[in-house]
Amino acid sequence: MTYWAWMIIGFSLIGIELAVSTFVTLWFGLAAITVGCLMLFWSLSITLQLVIWISLSVLGLAGWFLWVSPKRKQQTLVESTELLINQVGFVIQEPTKEAAGILRLPSPILGEDEWPFQAKALVRFGDSVRIVDVLENDVLCVIHDN
Repeated sequence: MTYWAWMIIGFSLIGIELAVSTFVTLWFGLAAITVGCLMLFWSLSITLQLVIWISLSVLGLAGWFLWVSPKRKQQTLVESTELLINQVGFVIQEPTKEAAGILRLPSPILGEDEWPFQAKALVRFGDSVRIVDVLENDVLCVIHDN
């Protein structure tokens, strides 16, 4: 493909990202633009173009989901405590001594509908719980009485 085809694909993917804002298509778009820029200086086979595009896309996605997204969620969680307090959800994974449980909220908050939690009392799968505090990595819940 030519450099301008990669540029069009890249900017189109970034445009789609503006509409969906998941930060997934952003990395595909940036990788496509990078391949387009490389094509300005070197003539690359279509196979090499695709390998570069796929490699850069995977590296971008991995970097986002492994390093940036967890830190962003942590920062947002601390800043948005008031959004979570008193929200009611259902236990979908019971907490253990080794790991936090998982609760599902009826609608996403900060882009997430599943949150790790700790409980003040014993909770079981399917129990209704209410968030009472935000801890460092988890939310603290109590059993919700309807």
